[in-house]
Amino acid sequence: MGLGKHAVVDPMVRVHGISNPRVADNSVMPNITTGHTLAPTLVIAEQAASMISAGS
Repeated sequence: MGLGKHAVVDPMVRVHGISNPRVADNSVMPNITTGHTLAPTLVIAEQAASMISAGS
């Protein structure tokens, strides 16, 4: 996730270079976590759902 040339998705979880797809799973985390990924993945999904429903 990010704005750089190596980022796959932007902070709004939109895939760079493609018009509509979004990715909202733990693969968008910019750093690998050493703990469980369930809670951060749920937060990413909830935030993405909020952004999508708000029309962002």
